[in-house]
Amino acid sequence: KHLEFLNCLYAQQLRSPCDVKVTPSCIVVLDRSPNCVHFFSRSGALSRSCVTRGKDGMISGPRFFCLDPAGNILLTDGHHHQIKIFSPSEQLIHTIGKKGHG
Repeated sequence: KHLEFLNCLYAQQLRSPCDVKVTPSCIVVLDRSPNCVHFFSRSGALSRSCVTRGKDGMISGPRFFCLDPAGNILLTDGHHHQIKIFSPSEQLIHTIGKKGHG
């Protein structure tokens, strides 16, 4: 069963997956290269993908993420030295931090 799921993920042509979360309803994969979050069913079928964009531009260099109970995506932005929070509908809700010296 795990091999079947991995084959399904491979078929989706993930470029640079760097973080995975498993929820009761889906499997969520952060793909660094296209700055995208992919949502898969528990059987491995792609249900949706979102390119993480906001008013302030695209996420650059994401490394980690988590989902809060409301389904918001909290995502680290390595290039901009920030944490960005996106709604389930992919709208930028809030930005925390900025590049600094200390």
